[in-house]
Formats: sequence, C-alpha cells, structure tokens
Amino acid sequence: MRVLVTGSAGYVGAVLVRSLELSGHDVAGVDTQFFRDALVADEKSGARVRPGDVRRFEVSDLRDVDAVVDLAALCNDPLGGLNPSVTFEVNHLAAVRTARLARQAGVSRFVFSSSCSIYGLNSRHPLTESDPVRPLTPYAEAKHLAEQDIARLADGDFSPTFLRNATAYGPSPSFRLDLVVNYQTALAVTRKEVRLRDDGLAWRPFVHVEDLCAAVRAVLEASREIVHNQVFNVGPSEDCHRIREIAELVVAGVPGAELKATKEAQHDARSYRIDDAKIRQAIPGLIWRKRVPNGISELVDFYQSIGLSEEDLASTRFDRLATVIGHQRAGRLNSRLYWAAGCDPSGNHS
Repeated sequence: MRVLVTGSAGYVGAVLVRSLELSGHDVAGVDTQFFRDALVADEKSGARVRPGDVRRFEVSDLRDVDAVVDLAALCNDPLGGLNPSVTFEVNHLAAVRTARLARQAGVSRFVFSSSCSIYGLNSRHPLTESDPVRPLTPYAEAKHLAEQDIARLADGDFSPTFLRNATAYGPSPSFRLDLVVNYQTALAVTRKEVRLRDDGLAWRPFVHVEDLCAAVRAVLEASREIVHNQVFNVGPSEDCHRIREIAELVVAGVPGAELKATKEAQHDARSYRIDDAKIRQAIPGLIWRKRVPNGISELVDFYQSIGLSEEDLASTRFDRLATVIGHQRAGRLNSRLYWAAGCDPSGNHS
C-alpha cells in the first residue's frame, strides 16, 4: 500500500513511518519540521519525507496514494491553547481540507489521528465510542469537529477511520518530555524524585507509542467494511491510571527514586477512562504488547542511551509548546505558525 503520513517527523510519526516500512508499505511523509531539534536518533528509512505544511496541500500532493494517515496537528492542550484560532485552523479546518483533497485525488483510505481527550470529564466508568464527548480545550474541540466533518465525506470510494488515541509514552526518534510517563520517568532518572503538578487524582488512558502505531497499521490493513467511517478508542483499558498512580509506578521502576509530596491543591478537570473492546473485537489480531511498567523500563534505558541530563528537563528541546514559543520569539514562526522567509525548510514564503 502507498501511504502518505502527515506529521511524519513528529513523536508518533517517526515511529509510525518505520513501522509501516517494516510491514512492507511504500511510505511518504510530510512535516513542518517545527521540532527537528528534538531528534535524538537518526533512523535509517527509505521513506520519502519532505518538509511542508498541510494547510498548503493541493490535490497534486495526494495523487498516487492509496491511504493517508493524518497525524499533523498542534499536538496537545498546552500548545493548542497558545492561539486557539490557529489550533482550529490546523487541527480542524486543515484536517478536513486534507481529507477532502484526498477524496478528490482518489485516495481510498484515510486514518485520522484523534484523541481520547475529547471525552473531557467523566471518570465514573470507562467510556466507549458511543458515549457523549465533552471536549474542554481548543485542542479537544478541534479534534471533535474534525471527526464530525470528515465523517460526512465518507462514501463508496473514500473510507475514513478515526482513532481516539490515549496518552502516548515511550521512546521515539523525535522525542517529547511533555507527556506524563516520559516526563515523570525523566524526573526520576535525573533527579531521583517525582513531583506531581496537582493533586494527581485525574484519570488518563495510556498507550505505548509502538502499540499506537500497531493500531494504525492494523486499521490500514483491515477489511474496508470493518473500519469504514468507524471511531475506535486506542489503548488498553487496563492501562487507565490516575496521574498519582503513574508517579507511583515510576518510583517503583526507577531505583532510588522517591515521590515527593506536592503543595498544589489544584485538580485537573480533564479526567476520563476508556473501554477498548470495540477495536479488539473488530481487529482480533491487534494485541497491546506494552504496559506502562514496560514503558518505564524502556525509558530508563533510552534516557541512558541518549545521555539525558537534568539540563534537558529545563530546556525547550523536548517540549512542544516551549519549542514553538522559542521559534516565535526568534522570529522564525509568525503568529499563524507559518515559517518566516528564510526559515521555512520547504522554501515556501508566508
């Protein structure tokens, strides 16, 4: 299958491109290259990856493609809150436009990377795909709107699928520390302590980045009638934890680390658990191979291999929001998050 991955150089994209290649797919990628300084490993890849912004896509960019995996987005709540109008422009309008252009270009399969964060507030029971959503942030609201509008494009020739991903963790060539498991493990490794930023009572579902990519691959390879215009939660139900529980797992997995009491009385209103039964029943061959304790052990070894230091925790390199703000302050990105003249790796000018 000829697959185009948008956001191909990001945290998930860098893992996904390699995963698809190893499965025999012909892979191409497009990425803005905002986070090129977060690269910690030079992955050998035969994929044709080029710099570019999905907001500038034309039909010609999607010709001769069997499937699109749309990962391109402002990737979390903090970054999404930097400029909500731009978040809706990228995460909603550009995603729908990409899907519409893909349909015009004759692309048959479209996998949209959504998020479990659209569930918002409901920790009383694990949520299924048919439960109401309550997006609480611009990031989550934009993802929900994109799901709705892309679903309306589905027809006999164009088959979208929507993956509501849990919070990812684990090693990636394009690394992030602004993810709960990754950051808390980094604290434990470098400072031998973990501190919560709030009361730690909020629930989150978690998924190893490799398992997330396995789900994308499984959906692409599944029969059309199984995944056509379907929404799937992505992540094991068993790996839904309170944030405090994640801290405790990190302490248990990193020798010498301690959990320090927090003075913060704040509570994170975003709290939800998920039920993964639908995707497991639809695609029986999909197996979640990693759990959070496995990921913590992997991260400990990974941090040693890349020489992660305490200075890295304070730098902007592995934090998506801080990186974007740094680009803006240096004049490399404008207010709408387009590269300034002379900075755009694709050679375009805003």
